[in-house]
Amino acid sequence: MAYQLRPHGPKSVAMVRAGEEAHLYEWCRDNGFITIGWFGHPPASMEGWSLGRLESEFRAKYPYDDEHGEPGAYRTKSSQTRGLTNVADFLFNIPIGRRVMIASPAGGATVLLGTVVGGYEYHDDWDISQRAEPYCHFKAVEWLGEFKRADLLEAAALPWTDQQTVWWVEDLAAIRDLEVAAGGENGEAPGAAGGFEAEKAGASASSPTSVEALAVLTPLTDKAEVEDAYAQFVGRLTSGVDPIRKGLGWPGGWGEFDVYWHSAEQLWCVLEPEFAGSRYWCCFGPDDPATPNDLSIGCEINFAYEGVNRRIAGAFLRDAEGRVYVAHSGKVGGGHEGVGKSAFLKYIDSPVRVAVAWPDGQTTEMLIIGMLDADGFVGNVATFVSEVASFKRDVRDGTTTERDLPQAPGEDHDADLDDYFPESLLGTASFEQKTRKIAIRLAHGPVVHALRDAVEAAGLVAKKNNRIDLAAVTSAGELITVFEVKTGVDWGSVYGAIGQLMYYGKTGAHNPERLVAVLPDGGPADLDARLGAIGLGVVRYEYADGKPVFTGLDAVLG
Repeated sequence: MAYQLRPHGPKSVAMVRAGEEAHLYEWCRDNGFITIGWFGHPPASMEGWSLGRLESEFRAKYPYDDEHGEPGAYRTKSSQTRGLTNVADFLFNIPIGRRVMIASPAGGATVLLGTVVGGYEYHDDWDISQRAEPYCHFKAVEWLGEFKRADLLEAAALPWTDQQTVWWVEDLAAIRDLEVAAGGENGEAPGAAGGFEAEKAGASASSPTSVEALAVLTPLTDKAEVEDAYAQFVGRLTSGVDPIRKGLGWPGGWGEFDVYWHSAEQLWCVLEPEFAGSRYWCCFGPDDPATPNDLSIGCEINFAYEGVNRRIAGAFLRDAEGRVYVAHSGKVGGGHEGVGKSAFLKYIDSPVRVAVAWPDGQTTEMLIIGMLDADGFVGNVATFVSEVASFKRDVRDGTTTERDLPQAPGEDHDADLDDYFPESLLGTASFEQKTRKIAIRLAHGPVVHALRDAVEAAGLVAKKNNRIDLAAVTSAGELITVFEVKTGVDWGSVYGAIGQLMYYGKTGAHNPERLVAVLPDGGPADLDARLGAIGLGVVRYEYADGKPVFTGLDAVLG
């Protein structure tokens, strides 16, 4: 019988040993990681491994005593399997969003509770331990609180042990006790993300958002720092692109400028550091400048030269790790009644909001467009610009109300499918801690967008609503396939795909021929078969030249 890994619920907390005898406790605490030390001689990365490959590699490298008639790494096959499960838990059962904890030496007198904020990382050159095997496998963690074991309530005493690499706390009372001890309020740790599917289960985008609940970033206001960030911004938007000279018009003005056109992202930009006099003037649009007509400004993302100027919509923001983001206040104009900040914030899909702590003591909200040095930054900007353009067009056409999110959970599962609209900021984002490290997952939107293109290339119409990622519909209106897109194959993502498809995909007026989960490559070897057994199709994707490429899509569009 093939090895199977037991899944753990989204609220379960993983206790990960901080090295043998917890000798890496301080390193993990100070550097924000959990780590394990398997496959160290010679070091081997487990990036992209499936569960089946892990089992094969592990059993070959760590045999048990009687397997080959000589001493092995384990006494029995059952103990070998327990070791395998430790590594498998680390790889597959501890995704982004999972609560984890580590304990100090001497029986775990001190405990750290945190949230995983990064995927698997392999570093064979960090040399953090001199024990038997090097520790090369890591996942980034935002530690939420450090506390003494004695602070836990007696009723929620936990069975501490240093024999297992990973073990699980699944008693809800014990989990609540841990979170309270870590400094949370009402039993919920600071910065709680609200589960793996927070990106879709949340409240309306038109609902007010509490500033206190948001991650807090600081704006760049020093002139030299803004100059440096702007130079990087320009570099990302002009690298590898030859400018063309083109006329650009706006209400009351016209000029001829160098235009940089990104055909793959359908984005042009004009970047003028001195033209506007008081700010870096940065204009964008989605229209191909090869046409003979002058361009019209679709969106501006401008930046003050220095200091505090909240009348200017753009800003460079920095997190506690020193990473710099491009942000926008949401203030858009367009010379048409109904175009404005409040309407735009209601219109956009799943905006990534942050709180900005200004040096004058004011705190405001802004939308993250993208991280300056992240892959796909140009696409981040292009999606934001496309969202602004769609908003202005729909205001002009009187169709913006169709984009409002539902007023409350449960009221929209029979909502009509609407024309395709882009997901703002390239998709979902998760802020796992309010004031320190930020993990942003800007991965969902590009996959949905690429899927839309593939559906339309097949001669079908792409539709969606705020609960269905994408639907393929014939020109006659026949609903062929409903898709649910995930960016991971951890248990939370897989269960989320099943739930979304089963609950929203085939209820009320929706009666598609197929329900399909769209997943990245990887995961358990039998995952596709298991999903097929419950009636779900599977499309896989991987990235080539920075774009998702799908496998199995034709079969679910016929």
